[in-house]
Amino acid sequence: MPVAAPAYVPPATPPTPIQQAVPLPTMTPAPVQRAVAPPAPPSVQPAPVSAQPVIAPTPTPVPTVPSTGGCEQIIALVNQVREENGLSPLVYNSQLGVAAQRYADFIAAHDVLNHTADGRTLDKRAEAAGYTTWVALGENLAGGYATFDEALTAWLASPAHRDNIMNPGFAETGVGCAWNAASAHGSFFVQEFGTR
Repeated sequence: MPVAAPAYVPPATPPTPIQQAVPLPTMTPAPVQRAVAPPAPPSVQPAPVSAQPVIAPTPTPVPTVPSTGGCEQIIALVNQVREENGLSPLVYNSQLGVAAQRYADFIAAHDVLNHTADGRTLDKRAEAAGYTTWVALGENLAGGYATFDEALTAWLASPAHRDNIMNPGFAETGVGCAWNAASAHGSFFVQEFGTR
C-alpha cells in the first residue's frame, strides 16, 4: 500500500525523525520545496506519524543493484513516460545519484521504507551529496518489487508518486537500487528529483 509524505518546506528547527511500519510491497514519495521554489508540485496527504525510534546509520553497505532489475533502466523508463505525456525528459545528476544510492543502501541494510530512516530529510541527504543549490526536491521509494518495471507501474498508479514523476518543475534525477536477500522487502528502489 503506498504511503505519501506531505510537501516539505524546511522548518526553522529540524523536524523530529519518524519511522513507521509499512506492509509489503511498499513505496512512498516525499516532495520537498524551498520557499523560493517555482510553483509547488501538487500536494499530498501527510503520512501517519509513529513514535518509534530512528535507526542509527551503519557503515556496512549491502550489495547494490538487484539481480532482477537494474538502476540503468529507471531513468529511461521514467523519461519514456514523461515524453509520452508531453514533458521534457529528466537529466541524470550524479549528486542526486549519490544521494539516492546512499539512501538505497541504508534502507536496504536496515530493511525500512521511510523518508527519514537515517534521521535526515531528503534535502539534507541531497545537500550532503553536493546538491546544494536546489529550489525543489522530490523522492520516490519502493521496496519488495522484483524489477523496476513493477515498481514504476505501482508508482504510476499512486497519485502522489505519479505527481513526482510527472512534475514539469523537476529537471534532474538520480537513482539508487539495493538488494538485501535477508530483508522482508528484498529489493529497494530510490529515485530523487530536483531542480536548481
